Amino acid sequence: MEDDRSRLKPSLGRLYGLNTLGAVVGTALAGFFLIEYVGVRASLWFTAATNLAIGGFALWLGRALWSTDPGREPGEHRTSPRDLLGPSR
Repeated sequence: MEDDRSRLKPSLGRLYGLNTLGAVVGTALAGFFLIEYVGVRASLWFTAATNLAIGGFALWLGRALWSTDPGREPGEHRTSPRDLLGPSR
């Protein structure tokens, strides 16, 4: 169980880092480009579509983590989202 927690801390750090980066990029795009060139309404639709796409991707990525495995012992390695994407390049 402790091994699971030690692997969780760096993952949460990366998640918060990506969230912060997304907030900065989104704010910069909205403030300097989207509202000025495409308008407020189109910017809102674009933002909503982007958020839905990211949410759908996150759900797809975590689909293997939802299923329960009655044969798995506590602390036993579970398939990670990185394994679902295939070998790293």
